[in-house]
Amino acid sequence: MSNNFQQLTDGLYWKRLGEHVMFETNTGIRKNVIVHEESTFAVELFNLSDDAHDQEQFKRRRSTRLEGQAISVLAAEDYVITKLRWPRSKDFDDARDVIAMQDAELDWDYIHQWADIHGSRAKLEIVKAGIPPRPNKN
Repeated sequence: MSNNFQQLTDGLYWKRLGEHVMFETNTGIRKNVIVHEESTFAVELFNLSDDAHDQEQFKRRRSTRLEGQAISVLAAEDYVITKLRWPRSKDFDDARDVIAMQDAELDWDYIHQWADIHGSRAKLEIVKAGIPPRPNKN
């Protein structure tokens, strides 16, 4: 287990799931999984790989704070692109929900560029088509 992973989980109310590194089945990227002991909320911690989009999303990560701790999170566009690469319907639902909530703020040129590179543009269009129209506030 890496020292960084141990430092992340020390002092927090988290427990490790297994002692081995797991692999994300679609991209082969290594990950660790931790679970909050009281709620069973799971967090997947993906290792940085040589994949071009993996490198780009790392550069674009956003800094924020969670319970007083500095953390980094994916930009919304990179979250959508990543979810489109995975084959589970839950991932498409996750991408749909982010698009539905942040559509006007998303960098669509960036999303289209990576969807074209990954061959997931058709999936993106299907996900977008599944978003119901927002009710008119008038």
